[in-house]
Amino acid sequence: MHIFLGLIASLVVGIESFMVPMPFVKTNLPWVSFTLPEDKQLDISSVLYYTDYGKDKCPAYVYKSNPNVIHPWEIEEHLNSTLRISAVVQTKQNETFVDTFSLSSLGRKVQTERVMCLPSTVKKPRGELIFSENFKDSNLNKWTHVVQSQVPAPHYEGVAFVNDRANSFVENNRLHLRVTKSNYSKTNPFHLKDCTSKSKKKRCGSTKDYNKMFKFIPPFVSAKLRSKETFSYCRIQIIAKMPIGDLLFPGLTLAYDDGNDNDDGDDAIRIAIVRGNQRLSDIVGNEIGGSRVFAGAIYIRDIYTEIHEEIKYIETKKHFGERFHIYTVIWHEKKIIFKVDDETIATISGTVAEALSKNKRHIELFVTVGGEYNFPHTRVPFHKNPYLNTKKMLKKAVEQAPKWENPEMVIKSIKVYSTDESEI
Repeated sequence: MHIFLGLIASLVVGIESFMVPMPFVKTNLPWVSFTLPEDKQLDISSVLYYTDYGKDKCPAYVYKSNPNVIHPWEIEEHLNSTLRISAVVQTKQNETFVDTFSLSSLGRKVQTERVMCLPSTVKKPRGELIFSENFKDSNLNKWTHVVQSQVPAPHYEGVAFVNDRANSFVENNRLHLRVTKSNYSKTNPFHLKDCTSKSKKKRCGSTKDYNKMFKFIPPFVSAKLRSKETFSYCRIQIIAKMPIGDLLFPGLTLAYDDGNDNDDGDDAIRIAIVRGNQRLSDIVGNEIGGSRVFAGAIYIRDIYTEIHEEIKYIETKKHFGERFHIYTVIWHEKKIIFKVDDETIATISGTVAEALSKNKRHIELFVTVGGEYNFPHTRVPFHKNPYLNTKKMLKKAVEQAPKWENPEMVIKSIKVYSTDESEI
């Protein structure tokens, strides 16, 4: 019995939206026939039934694995008043679903109800592909655009994310995310009519009050894509070529959307941190330019947002935007491992990892300019980061836009695999 209970417990990894179909129940009291219907989506290959009769009787186990029988997923059980039947369903795609049903005798009828004591779950063996994007669909149907300005606090970035073909497009099965100069003015006021932000005015702009809104006008526009699917505890592999240019910052992150009326909670796992500058020294002289790739996180601790960047890194002689590299994160509940070209560069564990592992996350892809999270003023000298929330600085940024070598990130593919705690 302990072996079977261990099997069932190992399958329960989290509640999913998919469930085992409701059974057909035929009665010939005190016996009942319990049958799982064939389901094209499940495509069942075997079922383990666990029947609990109550406190005074031992449970029963029945394993069904012969699809050639007329009703291979049928069992007969004795019903006194109430019994519970759990079904551990294995599919031909190596997915496993678990559900529990309660059967109650009501005179000559039997009432069947789903019981959420064993959640419906999906578990895949390590290394199985669960999501793939090769950008063969130019409509980007697996993604949504985030549309909002990044100028206001706490970001202080010099861009607005827009849904425009000039800033996000697929070409030759590769996704391009590009920064371009904005053209907002009194005659063309900053206003994002399809804005996705909830704090409307600052992040979405306005067709009125140009003078009041001037300090929120972004000098550049770019794009951010968010996956429609969410993920947890997996291995994500992204093949990308980074942008090159002073204060450009590409985003490969796992972000959590809590659904609240709040755009400030940038809780995120940062798969790769590659700054666009060819060379850039922090305030103590450490090189943090684009020849080095870091990893880290943004997370909420108490009521404060903290930026966590690992001091470990991989360095190349050339900027990481010179060619494609493979950026990988292996996300476990208590440990997050970061790799570049299959070489481990950092590991986050302890409080930070646990704080980031409470929720499923979207994949987010973007390119931005400057910003307090990306070029913090506690680390980057003030004069090297002009994209601040002031009229003077923003006007200067627009008028003296840098000549970037390559202001776009190109992504070749994204793959998400199942994992387990032993993967490193």
